[in-house]
Amino acid sequence: MEIEYASDPIPSNLPKTSIKTVAEHIRELGADHCILATDYGVYTMPPPLEGFREFTALMLDLGISEEDIVKMIKTNPERLLGLTPP
Repeated sequence: MEIEYASDPIPSNLPKTSIKTVAEHIRELGADHCILATDYGVYTMPPPLEGFREFTALMLDLGISEEDIVKMIKTNPERLLGLTPP
């Protein structure tokens, strides 16, 4: 499952998910089955790196381990794209 951190500049009627719920979903699914990403980068928003730093800091604050964060932002995407052996 891809989990994105974004600040939506366009109003939407889609339900919003709290960051605590995101951490709960990661715990339920397991980090092996998740990829963290960001939708920041729209010219009116902060740079993607800033948003991603905030996202990972929030995950750490909510008890997601550094090991699991590395897995979800590096290892899993590399495996999905075939950049590393399975």
